[in-house]
This record gives sequence, structure tokens and C-alpha cells, in this order.
Amino acid sequence: MSSHRTHFSRFLFSLVEKAGTLVLFFALIFHVLQYNLLPLATLSFPILALFFGFTALLYNRARALSKGRSQTRALYAAERAMQGTIWFLFGLVLGITFAGLLWQAGFTYSSSRPSLNYLFLLLFCIPIFLMLVGYLYFMRAMWIISPEFFRVVRMRQLVKRIKE
Repeated sequence: MSSHRTHFSRFLFSLVEKAGTLVLFFALIFHVLQYNLLPLATLSFPILALFFGFTALLYNRARALSKGRSQTRALYAAERAMQGTIWFLFGLVLGITFAGLLWQAGFTYSSSRPSLNYLFLLLFCIPIFLMLVGYLYFMRAMWIISPEFFRVVRMRQLVKRIKE
């Protein structure tokens, strides 16, 4: 019975992960193709803050737990979340750099009248890819840590995790 539940939960999490990736991808592509980068920044910076905050919480949680399986899982999840955060940050910085270079070069683009300038927007595929890799790493960190939080934990187990 638990093996069916495990397979089903993995399937659901994979579905959520892929759906989130697609939504993020299309949101990023939409704003790049419109050459409307301000909403892109207002979307990306809160995500980055969430990644940094959650990663810090994971590290703190791992250090608060006693040595054992729970601490190891939490530390591994924290490392994976930090990897995702760094990938996302690197993609964001690269995207900001590309946007700044295009702005300094006097780049103009109108979605109503496409031209060869449209090809310069392909530069943004690289930062978008890096941001999506970061998102996937972060979701994997969530998957590592989430099984502990979706089942009922008795008070005795909580005390045991913290005290030992």
C-alpha cells in the first residue's frame, strides 16, 4: 500500500515540478518577447528572496536537529536549495547584464513590427535556462525535505529528533 502511495506522490510532485517549470518558462519568455523587462524583474526578485529565505531555514533546521537521518536529509536539501538559488541568481544577473547591454546600445524592439533586432532577444535564452535549472534544483530540495512534513509526527518523535 505504501509503495503505491509513494509512486503516486512522486508522480504528483513531478507533475507539480514540471507544471511550475512550464509556467515560469512561459512567463519569462512572454516578457522577453514583449521586451518588457520590468515585470520580469518584479517576478524574479521575490522568487530569489524566497529561495534565499528557504535555504537559510533549511540550514538552521539541519543544525537544530540531532545527528542522524533527519539532519542528513535536511543538510542535503539545504545544499541542493543553495545550488538552485545560485543557479537562479546567476541567471538573473546574466539577464540583467544582457538587458543593460541592450539598453546601453540603444536597442529598440516593437512586438507589433518584428525585425532582425528580434534575434538579439535570443540572448535571453541563456539566463532563462539558468533560472529554470535553479528552479528545478530548488524543487528537488523541496522533494527531499517534504516527506517528513506530510505525515503525522507524534510529540515523542519530535522530542527525540531535537534532543538526541
